[in-house]
Amino acid sequence: MPPILGPWEQDEVLKVKKRLGAEKKAVTPDRLIAGLSLGFWAALFTRRYEISPISSYTATAGRPTAFWPRHLRAVFPALPKRFATRSHAYTVLRNLADLRNQVFHHRPIWRLPLNALHVSATEVIGWISPDLRDLTVTMDRVPQVVAKGVAGFETDLAVFLAT
Repeated sequence: MPPILGPWEQDEVLKVKKRLGAEKKAVTPDRLIAGLSLGFWAALFTRRYEISPISSYTATAGRPTAFWPRHLRAVFPALPKRFATRSHAYTVLRNLADLRNQVFHHRPIWRLPLNALHVSATEVIGWISPDLRDLTVTMDRVPQVVAKGVAGFETDLAVFLAT
């Protein structure tokens, strides 16, 4: 039987398990899921995991390994029908993973389409939980920070550092 995950995804799972072991923590489903990167989760939405001629799905093996489209609703219960495709979810998640990587590698993000990426992030939260999206929106400061632009951010940062 072929493995469900591709080689890169398998390696990522092994890395998390090794890290948890090194930290003397039990490998539980919760810890494993939390330890995997956004890039890992986005990779699960690539074409290889869709029922198609180029996926890892093999009907003759007796065990389908494709996730999509079968499990899309389970993963994103509030996903609007017009967006209910693996490819749309992949594009949005990949863009958010790229933004996350830019931020965490201390690269400038001001030239990115921050408003569009913010809308996408808020939408993904809503696909999982509309209530959580609503809570996020009420506490969200991103639109105000982006509206101030680089100069406003630098001013706020200077004031913060001066105190």
